[in-house]
Formats: sequence, structure tokens, C-alpha cells
Amino acid sequence: MNTTSQAGTGFHAIVKELNKNQSWRYEVGVFTSQTQWLNWAKLSLRNYKPIIIDINSYGYNWPYATAGHYMVVSGLNLDYQGASPSDINLQAIVQTVKINDPYRSGEGIKWHPFSRIYGMNYQHKDNAIIY
Repeated sequence: MNTTSQAGTGFHAIVKELNKNQSWRYEVGVFTSQTQWLNWAKLSLRNYKPIIIDINSYGYNWPYATAGHYMVVSGLNLDYQGASPSDINLQAIVQTVKINDPYRSGEGIKWHPFSRIYGMNYQHKDNAIIY
């Protein structure tokens, strides 16, 4: 995709490539809270578009150690405690996150606790998602 430089793969280069090749307009968002992260994730996923995160897995008992690795989030398991998920003002309790990990000895496509995935994304130096 020609998105990698000597400093690594840049968020903005990925967004440029994605936006050049499909209709959804991806953006880079630097999040400051779980609520903000979740709102952006729900926006993309409701439009059938996955989000992309960069993780730092140190301290999270991940199958491999990395200070920077991209993964796709393709699903959220939300608990609205009996209320309608269409009420966007209602704060859902996120149970699990579905990740697609392209690393060959990684996790593949699996569900993981939200706190673990969010924590690894938050721990990455960029605190950002592509949504």
C-alpha cells in the first residue's frame, strides 16, 4: 500500500489509501476517553466499516510483544441492559471486541474483553483509531 516509512506505518497514509479506494470517508481520531473511542467505533460499525487500531501489547499478556501493530476491530458486543440499541444516547456496557489480527502468529479473528483491547490501543503512543 506504500504506507510505510522509516518511522513505521503512518495512520494518515493508511487513511489516504483507504479513502482513495472506497466510498466511506475514514478519519484519524485521537481519543481521550473510552466513551469517545466507543462512539467512533459504533459510528463506523453501524455503517458496516471496521475501525483500525494500533496497539502496544506490553503488560497485557498478548501472544506476542509489540510496541506498535495495527489490527482491525470488526465488532462490538454491547449490553444495553434491556433497552433498545437504537437509542444512541444510552451508554452501553461493552463486553467484548472482535479483532482481526493479521500477524501470522497472532490472534486471527477472535473476541477479546473490551478493557484489554482498549487498554492496548490507549497504551500506544498515538492514542488513535482510524474510523
